[in-house]
Amino acid sequence: MTMRSDIAGYLAGCENRMKFINIVRCLIDYPYSDDLKKIIPDHKIMDNIVLAVLVYIKERSLGEDQKCRLTDIAGFLEEILPSFHVDNENAEFLARYITVAILQNGGQIQEFKTYDSKKNDYVMQQIRLLSENEGSYRLTDEAFDFLFRTKEIESELDYSVTRFRLSEYMKRHNYTEALSQSRELIQRIRSMKTSMEDFLLRCRENIARIDMDRYNHLITDFRNLMNEEDKQLNDIQKDAKKEEKRLLEAEQNRVDAKNLLRNQKALAEIVRNIDITISEQRSLINKRSSFSDSYEQLIHDSFTTGRFESLDFEKDVMVPLRNTDGVLGDAALHFLYPLLKPVFPNFFSIENFYAPQGSLNQEEEPEEFSEEDYENLTAQVQESRNQRYQGIVTSFFTYIRDHKHFTIQDYINDLKVSQLNDYCKESALPNVILTFYGLQTIDIQEWKREDIPDIKPLGEFELSWCLKNLPEDLLDMKCISFERSDQTFRYEYDNNGEKTTIEMNDFTVEVTL
Repeated sequence: MTMRSDIAGYLAGCENRMKFINIVRCLIDYPYSDDLKKIIPDHKIMDNIVLAVLVYIKERSLGEDQKCRLTDIAGFLEEILPSFHVDNENAEFLARYITVAILQNGGQIQEFKTYDSKKNDYVMQQIRLLSENEGSYRLTDEAFDFLFRTKEIESELDYSVTRFRLSEYMKRHNYTEALSQSRELIQRIRSMKTSMEDFLLRCRENIARIDMDRYNHLITDFRNLMNEEDKQLNDIQKDAKKEEKRLLEAEQNRVDAKNLLRNQKALAEIVRNIDITISEQRSLINKRSSFSDSYEQLIHDSFTTGRFESLDFEKDVMVPLRNTDGVLGDAALHFLYPLLKPVFPNFFSIENFYAPQGSLNQEEEPEEFSEEDYENLTAQVQESRNQRYQGIVTSFFTYIRDHKHFTIQDYINDLKVSQLNDYCKESALPNVILTFYGLQTIDIQEWKREDIPDIKPLGEFELSWCLKNLPEDLLDMKCISFERSDQTFRYEYDNNGEKTTIEMNDFTVEVTL
């Protein structure tokens, strides 16, 4: 039977919600043997212990070199059972029972009859909580996501789960998995950007079908989430840089650290990936204002068009005119005056309408704009932006060569008018300056040691790529530090024939040789 579209929308994703319920069933709906009842008579107490073991396996298996075996779980239970008012002499029995009989369902995958909204029918949904490898247990992805949902629930859950995993792997020095999560973060944030653009596109197609809750989510919830994630990512990045320095010291002291080189490369890429994520995250937050303006304009246009289309000329215009007291003719004359006669500009004379007219030449139809032309145009725009960013960085480091302590205002005042006009196109110069301040420090000496792949950006500001294209003599320094001052300044540039003024906070720049 075909379901109404609005009802089908309510049930969309039902199978994902049911997965959460089915996981809960796995944790609380299990055989309660007589031996278990003698140890723990209260079923509800046992539920708490099962969840505690699940959390322990998660924490234990996050470490790169840690194994989670039955003996480890038994040791964990010996520690916590007195707090649960259970005798810890049965720790070994409970460890095996919880792990094998409950969390692994006796070695069998559990199946639940679940409604699938895509198929509009029931399917058998399989649930596995643990995977085992050579006697060591670890959580499956669905069990890991379940535990995260029971601890923190955010608006953009997929993004927060990825950041949470990154943080947890970093704490346990598992840089291989942390690197994978840092790469996924970039994909997540770019997916959010696409969803925001897709929302505006759907608004333009038919704004009446847009849910207001979706707008509130994108504007309010999304902003709060991104501000919180920005702080968390900065903390992770600081820890990663500290760990980089520690590994470098270990290498210099010739300490025999396991997988030292691999961890150094992984940490270097993690720091870069977090830089990219933070930059794109802040760019997305800045788009919120223009996003709100666009949405407001779309609502206004839709409302105006709707009112015009629903206008009943007879009822809304002519009837009120007829009800006027004897002045209908004058009122109609003034109201309909634009329709009574055409008014031509003075440079039109009557002769123009009777003079012989030349024949019209049939214009050639314009050539269609092919996909290849579009790709070439896109490549040209990207190359133009790359060169603009490269020019800004080159001029900035050229100024640094002769000035070791200065302000951003000093640097901008030193630019030629033609440079300033070019660098300010598409707000390139302010974006670069704010990126510098966001980094706080540009460690040139550390950057030179990194093995960074030479990947050309697609019209985005990529500091590492710009630094690689600088002459060697412009990089003769250790680091550059940025600090915000209490002063503000203004500067003007020519924006397609119009003078545009930008006001911004000033920053002091300190160069360490």
